[in-house]
Amino acid sequence: MQPADVIVAKRYANAFSLLNKDLDLLKKSFTVLQETATALDIGKDFLSNPTLHKESKLKIMSEVLQDADVNVRNFILVLIENNRYNLLTPILKEIENIIYKSQNIVRAGIAVAFEISLQEQKEIEKQLEKILNKKLESKFSVDKSLLMGFKAHAEDILIDASLANSLIQLKQDLKEE
Repeated sequence: MQPADVIVAKRYANAFSLLNKDLDLLKKSFTVLQETATALDIGKDFLSNPTLHKESKLKIMSEVLQDADVNVRNFILVLIENNRYNLLTPILKEIENIIYKSQNIVRAGIAVAFEISLQEQKEIEKQLEKILNKKLESKFSVDKSLLMGFKAHAEDILIDASLANSLIQLKQDLKEE
């Protein structure tokens, strides 16, 4: 995806969130939008077909979505009208980010050197929540190149608690003395 598409997706996501000012309403509309997008997934070839006129697509989609939530229907029709329906997946991701941010939740990818117990995962999550001052939704993976420790990536922050990083830090500390 092009950087410009990411910017456009963020703008549409912000617009959708403004339509649904209340967090509970936003979450509900987001769920409906996700379900509608999943249901429409079989028609994405139709929507991306350049030989069909935009007016035909809008008319057919208006009929298909006639019973859908008004905000969701209108949002999808605006995407089609502006030839942005192809950005629906990144828009959904951005809306989810807005919801998480409003709930003070951050996603984190945590790579560990080897499989760890659920209790150890919870302890790492607890420490990261303390550092970030946010609730954490984490996804653990195993990266055998770490040998020991872990690396966590949340938002724009990288926390490197790996053996290799510890050795580099030690080497730098010894050079300074």
